Amino acid sequence: MKITANDLLAILRRFNVANADNLPRHIDQIKNSNPSPINQLVRFRFNRQHYFVLIDDTAEDRENYIMEQIFTAKSDARGVIFENPTSELTTYGLPFKGKDIYLFQQVSDNQRLDSLLAKRYPETSRSTWQKYIKSGNVSVNGTPAKSASQLVTEADEIAVNLPEATDYSDEELPILYLDDNVIVVNKPAGVLTHSKGALNDEFTVADFFRRYTTVGLETNRPGIVHRLDRDTSGVIIGARTPEAFELLKKQFSQHLAKKTYLAIVDGTPQPPTAKIDIPIGRNPSAPSTFRPDPNGKPAQT
Repeated sequence: MKITANDLLAILRRFNVANADNLPRHIDQIKNSNPSPINQLVRFRFNRQHYFVLIDDTAEDRENYIMEQIFTAKSDARGVIFENPTSELTTYGLPFKGKDIYLFQQVSDNQRLDSLLAKRYPETSRSTWQKYIKSGNVSVNGTPAKSASQLVTEADEIAVNLPEATDYSDEELPILYLDDNVIVVNKPAGVLTHSKGALNDEFTVADFFRRYTTVGLETNRPGIVHRLDRDTSGVIIGARTPEAFELLKKQFSQHLAKKTYLAIVDGTPQPPTAKIDIPIGRNPSAPSTFRPDPNGKPAQT
């Protein structure tokens, strides 16, 4: 049995859900299925709410049976079966084109847009979705999303248009050493060690390491065990295997790796050698920078 938007609007009016002001174009996202050979289930959206129409002459007002058919299309559906408004008794079925029909409205709780997306696509973090939303890569009901905190329901049509990843296969870094366990490169000044976030669109050491490692390929920092600042050039070692990754991380966390820094200065420092022993902490007015802080972590240079 073919069910059109006109048919669905007629059904909604029979159940006193729609009125004369509503038009077939107010109905969209129509999907048909057959839970069994003897019935038909139609899912659709009307006024930002999802509905199901069950066409089944064997349902006989059995609530559990009706819900079982709906669960075949949406296993976690919650909502209400509409009562027959033309009957003085509590019944649900209405005749329509010689068949018994049942109307179910799905009830969805409002939730934040970023939370819903993180739930639908668990492989992408909520913070990453916030950046995609801010960059205009997400729309709700055909309109660019206003903010990550925008309230939406399951009935809203949410479209995601993510930017294509940039191909850095032609980018190279000088390799100083390479074996089965580690890779060592000379990072030029101006190159990031790894991406700052999902939308960072520039070549990084991590992009280069991705070709040589089996560690952290699902992240934005494959093979990375330590970092150098963007403006700092020098040697970076990366792990090629999980075993090497754990060993190197342990060495860096226990300060067993020795690092030597060379700096270009203006003039001649006095004295020529010195030891700076001042605790540092994050600068609250510029969170990406640090400053001397008596309550910060010990630091010796």
